[in-house]
Amino acid sequence: MSIGPVELLVLTYDEQRMDGLSGASLQRLVDGGVIRVVDAVFVHKAAPDDVRLLEVSELDGPESAVFEPLVSEVSGLIDHDDVRKLTAGVAPGSAAAILLLENV
Repeated sequence: MSIGPVELLVLTYDEQRMDGLSGASLQRLVDGGVIRVVDAVFVHKAAPDDVRLLEVSELDGPESAVFEPLVSEVSGLIDHDDVRKLTAGVAPGSAAAILLLENV
């Protein structure tokens, strides 16, 4: 599978819940054929050394409702080392969504 130009987007949330306007805005871009979500990893950070990685299938409640419709297939291009580096500045008690987006 070939993919075109991609961008890495890291959305941070002040709480451990990932819901709100960002998901709705991304859904409009996906529905409009502007972007395609190529990969997605979600993080809950309870403490500096307590980082929980989640795949879209592991999300529940409002988080699942926001992100599951966006991700049609996961490529696995974002690895654990990427997540560690990208979430180093995320505050404990918060969450992040790391999305690899293809510009279509």
